[in-house]
Amino acid sequence: MAVKQTAARTWLLLLTFLPVAAVSAQPTPPEQPDESWRNLQEVVGLIHRAYVDPVDIRSLLPAALGGLTDALDPFSTFVPSHEIDAFAQVRNVSSSRSGLLLLKDRGIVFVAAVVPASPATRAGLRPGDIVKAINGLATRSLPRWKVQRFLAGSPGERLNLQILRAAEESSAVLELTDFAWPALVERDVEGVPVLTLTRIDSGTLPQLAARLEELARRAVGALVLDLRNCAWGSPETAFEVASLFSTGHLGELLKRSESIQTFRGADRPLWTGRLFILTARSTLGPGDVLAAVLGGKGRAELIGERTFGHAGRKKELRFSSGDTLWLTDAFYAGPDGLVIREGIEPDLEVGSDPSGFSASEDPVLERALQRAKGGS
Repeated sequence: MAVKQTAARTWLLLLTFLPVAAVSAQPTPPEQPDESWRNLQEVVGLIHRAYVDPVDIRSLLPAALGGLTDALDPFSTFVPSHEIDAFAQVRNVSSSRSGLLLLKDRGIVFVAAVVPASPATRAGLRPGDIVKAINGLATRSLPRWKVQRFLAGSPGERLNLQILRAAEESSAVLELTDFAWPALVERDVEGVPVLTLTRIDSGTLPQLAARLEELARRAVGALVLDLRNCAWGSPETAFEVASLFSTGHLGELLKRSESIQTFRGADRPLWTGRLFILTARSTLGPGDVLAAVLGGKGRAELIGERTFGHAGRKKELRFSSGDTLWLTDAFYAGPDGLVIREGIEPDLEVGSDPSGFSASEDPVLERALQRAKGGS
Protein backbone atom coordinates (compact mmCIF):
# COMPACT_ATOMS: atom_id res chain seq x y z
CA MET A 1 0.00 0.00 0.00
CA ALA A 2 2.89 2.39 0.80
CA VAL A 3 4.31 1.94 -2.68
CA LYS A 4 0.96 2.68 -4.32
CA GLN A 5 0.54 5.78 -2.16
CA THR A 6 3.99 7.00 -3.22
CA ALA A 7 3.05 6.46 -6.84
CA ALA A 8 -0.16 8.37 -6.36
CA ARG A 9 1.67 11.27 -4.68
CA THR A 10 4.21 11.38 -7.52
CA TRP A 11 1.47 11.41 -10.12
CA LEU A 12 -0.48 14.01 -8.15
CA LEU A 13 2.60 16.23 -8.07
CA LEU A 14 2.86 16.04 -11.84
CA LEU A 15 -0.84 16.73 -12.34
CA THR A 16 -0.55 19.69 -9.97
CA PHE A 17 1.68 21.42 -12.49
CA LEU A 18 -0.41 20.48 -15.53
CA PRO A 19 -2.34 23.56 -16.69
CA VAL A 20 -5.44 21.50 -17.33
CA ALA A 21 -8.50 20.32 -15.50
CA ALA A 22 -9.16 17.17 -17.45
CA VAL A 23 -8.05 15.15 -20.45
CA SER A 24 -10.30 13.19 -22.78
CA ALA A 25 -8.49 10.01 -21.74
CA GLN A 26 -6.94 10.31 -18.29
CA PRO A 27 -3.47 8.77 -17.99
CA THR A 28 -3.00 6.02 -15.46
CA PRO A 29 -0.12 6.38 -12.97
CA PRO A 30 2.22 3.41 -12.72
CA GLU A 31 1.45 0.91 -9.98
CA GLN A 32 5.15 0.45 -9.13
CA PRO A 33 7.09 3.72 -9.60
CA ASP A 34 10.65 3.10 -10.70
CA GLU A 35 13.70 5.23 -10.00
CA SER A 36 12.84 7.56 -12.89
CA TRP A 37 9.57 8.60 -11.28
CA ARG A 38 11.28 9.27 -7.96
CA ASN A 39 13.99 11.24 -9.74
CA LEU A 40 11.40 13.34 -11.52
CA GLN A 41 9.69 14.21 -8.26
CA GLU A 42 13.03 15.07 -6.68
CA VAL A 43 14.14 17.22 -9.63
CA VAL A 44 10.94 19.30 -9.51
CA GLY A 45 11.43 19.89 -5.80
CA LEU A 46 15.11 20.78 -6.16
CA ILE A 47 14.43 23.26 -8.97
CA HIS A 48 11.73 24.89 -6.90
CA ARG A 49 13.96 25.20 -3.81
CA ALA A 50 17.52 25.56 -5.06
CA TYR A 51 17.62 27.31 -8.46
CA VAL A 52 19.38 30.69 -8.34
CA ASP A 53 16.20 32.58 -9.31
CA PRO A 54 12.61 31.95 -8.28
CA VAL A 55 11.05 29.53 -10.77
CA ASP A 56 7.46 29.28 -11.91
CA ILE A 57 7.28 25.54 -12.52
CA ARG A 58 4.21 26.02 -14.71
CA SER A 59 6.27 28.09 -17.16
CA LEU A 60 8.64 25.14 -17.62
CA LEU A 61 5.88 22.68 -18.37
CA PRO A 62 5.52 23.27 -22.15
CA ALA A 63 9.24 22.64 -22.63
CA ALA A 64 9.08 19.58 -20.36
CA LEU A 65 6.13 18.09 -22.25
CA GLY A 66 7.80 18.94 -25.53
CA GLY A 67 10.85 17.00 -24.43
CA LEU A 68 8.66 14.10 -23.33
CA THR A 69 6.94 13.78 -26.72
CA ASP A 70 10.26 14.37 -28.50
CA ALA A 71 11.55 11.23 -26.77
CA LEU A 72 8.63 9.16 -28.13
CA ASP A 73 9.28 9.57 -31.86
CA PRO A 74 10.05 12.39 -34.33
CA PHE A 75 6.35 12.88 -35.15
CA SER A 76 4.72 13.21 -31.73
CA THR A 77 4.51 16.76 -30.42
CA PHE A 78 2.99 18.93 -27.71
CA VAL A 79 1.37 22.22 -28.78
CA PRO A 80 0.24 24.84 -26.22
CA SER A 81 -3.30 26.15 -26.55
CA HIS A 82 -2.35 29.62 -27.78
CA GLU A 83 -0.54 28.09 -30.76
CA ILE A 84 -3.12 25.52 -31.85
CA ASP A 85 -4.72 27.59 -34.63
CA ALA A 86 -1.34 28.70 -35.98
CA PHE A 87 -0.06 25.12 -35.84
CA ALA A 88 -3.01 23.86 -37.88
CA GLN A 89 -2.12 26.38 -40.59
CA VAL A 90 1.63 25.82 -40.69
CA ARG A 91 1.24 22.03 -40.87
CA ASN A 92 -0.38 22.48 -44.29
CA VAL A 93 1.95 25.21 -45.54
CA SER A 94 5.49 24.53 -44.29
CA SER A 95 6.48 21.86 -46.82
CA SER A 96 4.63 23.44 -49.76
CA ARG A 97 6.57 26.67 -49.24
CA SER A 98 9.98 25.18 -48.45
CA GLY A 99 10.05 21.72 -50.03
CA LEU A 100 11.46 20.51 -46.76
CA LEU A 101 10.49 17.99 -44.10
CA LEU A 102 12.25 18.71 -40.82
CA LEU A 103 11.96 16.29 -37.91
CA LYS A 104 13.28 16.46 -34.37
CA ASP A 105 14.66 13.48 -32.50
CA ARG A 106 16.35 13.61 -29.08
CA GLY A 107 16.75 17.36 -29.44
CA ILE A 108 18.31 17.22 -32.93
CA VAL A 109 16.51 18.85 -35.86
CA PHE A 110 17.37 17.18 -39.14
CA VAL A 111 16.30 17.14 -42.79
CA ALA A 112 14.23 14.01 -43.36
CA ALA A 113 13.26 14.60 -47.00
CA VAL A 114 13.54 17.23 -49.73
CA VAL A 115 11.21 17.86 -52.67
CA PRO A 116 13.22 17.96 -55.92
CA ALA A 117 13.24 21.32 -57.73
CA SER A 118 12.01 23.09 -54.59
CA PRO A 119 13.36 26.03 -52.57
CA ALA A 120 15.13 23.52 -50.33
CA THR A 121 17.06 21.96 -53.22
CA ARG A 122 17.97 25.40 -54.54
CA ALA A 123 19.36 26.17 -51.09
CA GLY A 124 21.54 23.04 -51.34
CA LEU A 125 19.84 21.16 -48.50
CA ARG A 126 20.01 17.36 -48.45
CA PRO A 127 18.38 14.58 -46.45
CA GLY A 128 20.44 13.91 -43.35
CA ASP A 129 21.56 17.50 -42.84
CA ILE A 130 21.37 18.60 -39.21
CA VAL A 131 19.88 22.07 -38.79
CA LYS A 132 21.63 23.59 -35.79
CA ALA A 133 20.09 27.05 -35.95
CA ILE A 134 17.43 29.04 -37.80
CA ASN A 135 17.89 32.81 -37.96
CA GLY A 136 20.37 32.59 -35.12
CA LEU A 137 18.07 30.56 -32.82
CA ALA A 138 19.42 27.19 -31.72
CA THR A 139 16.98 24.51 -32.81
CA ARG A 140 17.76 22.30 -29.83
CA SER A 141 15.62 24.61 -27.69
CA LEU A 142 12.80 24.90 -30.25
CA PRO A 143 9.82 22.53 -30.22
CA ARG A 144 8.97 21.03 -33.58
CA TRP A 145 5.88 23.20 -34.02
CA LYS A 146 8.07 26.32 -33.80
CA VAL A 147 10.44 24.89 -36.40
CA GLN A 148 7.48 24.30 -38.72
CA ARG A 149 6.32 27.86 -38.13
CA PHE A 150 9.60 29.14 -39.58
CA LEU A 151 9.05 27.07 -42.73
CA ALA A 152 5.55 28.49 -43.17
CA GLY A 153 6.73 32.10 -43.39
CA SER A 154 5.63 34.50 -46.12
CA PRO A 155 6.79 33.94 -49.72
CA GLY A 156 10.06 35.78 -50.26
CA GLU A 157 11.12 35.45 -46.64
CA ARG A 158 14.69 34.20 -46.21
CA LEU A 159 15.77 31.81 -43.49
CA ASN A 160 19.42 31.70 -42.49
CA LEU A 161 20.26 28.12 -41.57
CA GLN A 162 23.31 26.77 -39.79
CA ILE A 163 23.93 23.26 -41.11
CA LEU A 164 26.01 20.32 -39.91
CA ARG A 165 26.81 17.81 -42.66
CA ALA A 166 29.33 14.98 -42.27
CA ALA A 167 30.81 16.73 -39.20
CA GLU A 168 31.37 19.94 -41.17
CA GLU A 169 29.48 23.14 -40.45
CA SER A 170 28.14 25.38 -43.19
CA SER A 171 25.41 27.92 -43.77
CA ALA A 172 22.50 28.03 -46.19
CA VAL A 173 19.86 30.57 -47.13
CA LEU A 174 16.39 29.15 -47.71
CA GLU A 175 14.07 31.53 -49.55
CA LEU A 176 10.46 30.51 -49.03
CA THR A 177 8.41 30.33 -52.21
CA ASP A 178 5.12 28.81 -53.29
CA PHE A 179 6.30 26.32 -55.92
CA ALA A 180 4.80 23.76 -58.27
CA TRP A 181 4.81 20.38 -56.57
CA PRO A 182 3.54 17.67 -58.92
CA ALA A 183 2.35 14.46 -57.33
CA LEU A 184 3.92 12.41 -60.09
CA VAL A 185 6.90 13.10 -62.35
CA GLU A 186 7.60 10.83 -65.33
CA ARG A 187 10.72 10.69 -67.46
CA ASP A 188 12.28 8.24 -69.85
CA VAL A 189 15.85 7.27 -69.03
CA GLU A 190 17.67 5.04 -71.49
CA GLY A 191 14.37 3.71 -72.77
CA VAL A 192 13.04 2.83 -69.29
CA PRO A 193 10.12 4.79 -67.77
CA VAL A 194 10.99 6.27 -64.37
CA LEU A 195 8.13 7.52 -62.20
CA THR A 196 9.01 9.69 -59.20
CA LEU A 197 6.66 10.06 -56.23
CA THR A 198 7.41 12.49 -53.41
CA ARG A 199 3.90 12.47 -52.01
CA ILE A 200 1.09 9.93 -52.06
CA ASP A 201 -2.33 11.52 -51.69
CA SER A 202 -5.74 11.56 -53.35
CA GLY A 203 -4.28 13.27 -56.41
CA THR A 204 -1.56 10.65 -56.86
CA LEU A 205 -3.77 7.63 -57.39
CA PRO A 206 -5.64 8.62 -60.59
CA GLN A 207 -2.51 10.07 -62.19
CA LEU A 208 -0.50 6.94 -61.51
CA ALA A 209 -3.34 4.66 -62.62
CA ALA A 210 -3.57 6.50 -65.95
CA ARG A 211 0.18 6.21 -66.54
CA LEU A 212 0.23 2.50 -65.70
CA GLU A 213 -2.63 1.82 -68.10
CA GLU A 214 -0.76 3.65 -70.85
CA LEU A 215 2.48 1.77 -70.17
CA ALA A 216 0.60 -1.54 -70.14
CA ARG A 217 -0.99 -0.74 -73.52
CA ARG A 218 2.47 -0.04 -74.90
CA ALA A 219 3.62 -3.44 -73.58
CA VAL A 220 6.46 -1.87 -71.60
CA GLY A 221 8.27 -4.64 -69.77
CA ALA A 222 9.94 -2.86 -66.86
CA LEU A 223 9.25 0.18 -64.71
CA VAL A 224 11.30 2.11 -62.15
CA LEU A 225 9.44 3.75 -59.25
CA ASP A 226 11.56 6.30 -57.40
CA LEU A 227 10.46 6.63 -53.75
CA ARG A 228 13.48 8.54 -52.53
CA ASN A 229 12.16 11.62 -50.72
CA CYS A 230 8.67 10.10 -50.77
CA ALA A 231 7.65 11.29 -47.32
CA TRP A 232 4.37 13.18 -47.65
CA GLY A 233 0.76 12.11 -47.94
CA SER A 234 -1.37 9.31 -46.56
CA PRO A 235 -0.20 5.81 -45.61
CA GLU A 236 -3.71 4.52 -46.33
CA THR A 237 -3.59 5.95 -49.85
CA ALA A 238 -0.23 4.17 -50.22
CA PHE A 239 -2.09 0.87 -49.79
CA GLU A 240 -4.46 1.94 -52.59
CA VAL A 241 -1.45 2.69 -54.78
CA ALA A 242 0.00 -0.73 -53.90
CA SER A 243 -3.24 -2.34 -55.12
CA LEU A 244 -2.40 -1.05 -58.62
CA PHE A 245 0.49 -3.51 -58.58
CA SER A 246 -0.59 -6.41 -56.37
CA THR A 247 -3.50 -8.56 -55.21
CA GLY A 248 -4.51 -10.23 -51.95
CA HIS A 249 -3.66 -9.17 -48.42
CA LEU A 250 -1.48 -6.05 -48.45
CA GLY A 251 -1.27 -5.12 -44.78
CA GLU A 252 -3.11 -3.73 -41.79
CA LEU A 253 -3.24 -1.02 -39.15
CA LEU A 254 -2.20 -2.30 -35.73
CA LYS A 255 -2.74 -0.73 -32.33
CA ARG A 256 -0.73 -2.54 -29.67
CA SER A 257 -0.85 -5.74 -31.74
CA GLU A 258 -4.61 -5.48 -32.32
CA SER A 259 -5.65 -5.23 -35.96
CA ILE A 260 -8.08 -2.35 -36.42
CA GLN A 261 -8.06 -2.14 -40.23
CA THR A 262 -6.95 -4.37 -43.09
CA PHE A 263 -6.02 -3.56 -46.68
CA ARG A 264 -6.40 -5.73 -49.76
CA GLY A 265 -5.26 -5.38 -53.35
CA ALA A 266 -7.39 -5.24 -56.48
CA ASP A 267 -8.44 -8.43 -58.27
CA ARG A 268 -6.73 -7.22 -61.44
CA PRO A 269 -3.71 -4.98 -60.89
CA LEU A 270 -2.94 -2.46 -63.62
CA TRP A 271 0.76 -3.29 -63.71
CA THR A 272 2.02 -6.86 -63.87
CA GLY A 273 5.42 -6.23 -65.43
CA ARG A 274 8.75 -6.01 -63.66
CA LEU A 275 9.05 -3.29 -61.06
CA PHE A 276 12.12 -1.74 -59.46
CA ILE A 277 11.73 0.60 -56.47
CA LEU A 278 14.41 3.10 -55.45
CA THR A 279 14.68 3.66 -51.69
CA ALA A 280 16.71 5.83 -49.34
CA ARG A 281 16.71 7.09 -45.78
CA SER A 282 14.37 9.81 -47.07
CA THR A 283 11.71 7.18 -47.88
CA LEU A 284 9.23 7.33 -45.00
CA GLY A 285 5.55 7.37 -44.08
CA PRO A 286 3.54 6.49 -47.21
CA GLY A 287 6.79 5.75 -49.05
CA ASP A 288 7.66 3.23 -46.34
CA VAL A 289 4.26 1.59 -46.74
CA LEU A 290 4.54 1.26 -50.51
CA ALA A 291 8.06 -0.17 -50.31
CA ALA A 292 7.11 -2.59 -47.52
CA VAL A 293 4.02 -3.87 -49.32
CA LEU A 294 5.42 -4.31 -52.82
CA GLY A 295 8.73 -5.63 -51.53
CA GLY A 296 6.99 -7.97 -49.11
CA LYS A 297 4.64 -9.28 -51.81
CA GLY A 298 7.57 -9.99 -54.08
CA ARG A 299 6.20 -7.58 -56.67
CA ALA A 300 9.22 -5.28 -56.69
CA GLU A 301 12.96 -5.36 -56.22
CA LEU A 302 14.05 -2.67 -53.76
CA ILE A 303 17.29 -0.96 -54.74
CA GLY A 304 19.15 1.70 -52.79
CA GLU A 305 19.39 2.30 -49.06
CA ARG A 306 17.47 1.34 -45.95
CA THR A 307 14.32 3.44 -45.55
CA PHE A 308 13.56 5.72 -42.61
CA GLY A 309 11.09 3.22 -41.17
CA HIS A 310 8.13 5.04 -39.68
CA ALA A 311 4.52 4.72 -40.82
CA GLY A 312 2.20 5.61 -37.97
CA ARG A 313 -1.27 7.09 -37.50
CA LYS A 314 -1.43 10.38 -35.63
CA LYS A 315 -4.08 11.11 -33.04
CA GLU A 316 -4.97 14.47 -31.54
CA LEU A 317 -5.51 14.52 -27.76
CA ARG A 318 -6.76 17.88 -26.56
CA PHE A 319 -6.73 18.96 -22.93
CA SER A 320 -9.57 21.00 -21.44
CA SER A 321 -7.14 23.94 -21.38
CA GLY A 322 -6.77 23.72 -25.16
CA ASP A 323 -3.23 22.34 -25.04
CA THR A 324 -2.87 19.46 -27.47
CA LEU A 325 -0.80 16.31 -27.80
CA TRP A 326 -0.27 14.84 -31.27
CA LEU A 327 0.69 11.21 -30.68
CA THR A 328 1.35 8.14 -32.78
CA ASP A 329 -1.43 5.81 -31.63
CA ALA A 330 -1.12 2.98 -34.19
CA PHE A 331 1.32 1.67 -36.78
CA TYR A 332 0.76 0.36 -40.28
CA ALA A 333 2.12 -3.07 -41.15
CA GLY A 334 2.98 -4.76 -44.43
CA PRO A 335 1.81 -8.18 -45.63
CA ASP A 336 4.20 -9.90 -43.20
CA GLY A 337 2.35 -8.35 -40.24
CA LEU A 338 5.41 -6.46 -38.97
CA VAL A 339 4.73 -2.86 -38.01
CA ILE A 340 6.67 -0.29 -40.00
CA ARG A 341 8.72 1.40 -37.32
CA GLU A 342 12.14 0.19 -38.40
CA GLY A 343 13.89 0.82 -41.70
CA ILE A 344 13.13 -1.51 -44.61
CA GLU A 345 16.22 -3.15 -46.04
CA PRO A 346 16.60 -3.06 -49.84
CA ASP A 347 17.11 -6.25 -51.84
CA LEU A 348 20.12 -4.63 -53.49
CA GLU A 349 21.99 -2.07 -51.41
CA VAL A 350 23.53 0.81 -53.37
CA GLY A 351 24.80 4.02 -51.78
CA SER A 352 23.06 7.22 -52.86
CA ASP A 353 24.83 9.93 -54.76
CA PRO A 354 25.54 12.80 -52.35
CA SER A 355 25.55 15.43 -55.10
CA GLY A 356 21.80 15.52 -55.58
CA PHE A 357 19.23 14.34 -58.09
CA SER A 358 21.19 14.21 -61.38
CA ALA A 359 20.40 10.98 -63.25
CA SER A 360 23.85 11.02 -64.86
CA GLU A 361 25.48 10.81 -61.43
CA ASP A 362 22.97 8.62 -59.66
CA PRO A 363 24.37 5.15 -58.91
CA VAL A 364 21.07 3.92 -57.47
CA LEU A 365 19.14 4.76 -60.62
CA GLU A 366 21.96 3.44 -62.80
CA ARG A 367 21.82 0.06 -61.08
CA ALA A 368 18.03 -0.05 -61.40
CA LEU A 369 18.25 0.74 -65.10
CA GLN A 370 20.82 -2.00 -65.50
CA ARG A 371 18.50 -4.50 -63.81
CA ALA A 372 15.50 -3.28 -65.80
CA LYS A 373 17.37 -3.89 -69.06
CA GLY A 374 18.27 -7.41 -68.04
CA GLY A 375 21.66 -6.86 -66.40
CA SER A 376 22.82 -8.24 -63.08
